[in-house]
Amino acid sequence: MSEASLPPMRQPEQDGRLGDLTRGALAAAVAVARELGLDVGQPRVLANDQNLLVHLSPSPVVARVATRIAWSRPDPAAWLAREVAVASHAAANGGSVVPPTSQADPGPHTRDGYAMTLWTYVEADDQLASESEVGKALGQLHLSLRDFPRSALPDRLPVHAQIESGLAALTRDRVVDAGTLERLAAMHGQVSRELAAVRGTDGVIHGDAHPWNLLHTHAGWRWIDMEETGFGAQEFDLAVLASKVDDPQAALASYASTVGRAVVRRETLAPFQRIRELETVVWGLGMAVTDPTFRDTAEDRLMRLLEQPP
Repeated sequence: MSEASLPPMRQPEQDGRLGDLTRGALAAAVAVARELGLDVGQPRVLANDQNLLVHLSPSPVVARVATRIAWSRPDPAAWLAREVAVASHAAANGGSVVPPTSQADPGPHTRDGYAMTLWTYVEADDQLASESEVGKALGQLHLSLRDFPRSALPDRLPVHAQIESGLAALTRDRVVDAGTLERLAAMHGQVSRELAAVRGTDGVIHGDAHPWNLLHTHAGWRWIDMEETGFGAQEFDLAVLASKVDDPQAALASYASTVGRAVVRRETLAPFQRIRELETVVWGLGMAVTDPTFRDTAEDRLMRLLEQPP
């Protein structure tokens, strides 16, 4: 489908323009959907950040297309495949997730170099979950995944692959000087050794569990954006959550009550929060390559990270 033949669409408010990457992803999503027999009359962009999210209206289906995030991932389809598998399992077990679509094969599909998956479209408002609500929803998610086959996921936290792939891409395209890259790699090695000494609770994790990835729908709270799912210490999810809410203790207490465990100690979460910050810095530097609006924030976070004492 050529650019000129794309159906009319509403551009997302956070991005008033459509670059070549976005147009290509949109055209690929529409083509895949139509090949699968879905009715696509007026696709509507819902979000355009590291992935492109498109409501394939009037079908109740959302296409999730790896765009900017694919720059640093050698195999973006593998991440999307894990997300579909885990979300499908959680939904079947009553987990609080937006499920993959049942209207067609959810994928992953690949078209014109773009990897994508297809999800159920749900109406959601702008309400943000409270600490108690998000802690409970995360506990319910973890419980729904207790019997997910461990062998179907990499046997380590996905944050490590995120950092390693990101650093490799930054090196490949000479985005950051060699000295800085060496320091970031050394930080990864140091915090990895710290994490190896932590006695955590192994299980399936969301990978990016914070209130902005929890939608308020008519059916209740539903998790989205699970492409960083994996197997490892579930304290990683708690560390991400605690760093993103105003009252971390309330969120951790709600989670503990839901899963029937003791409230995790904040000092236990510290190394998980350190590796998360390193991941965020590496991710931001990569995003800035394809979206200059990320550059100032990415460079500021990098400087603050490098200024921290070892």
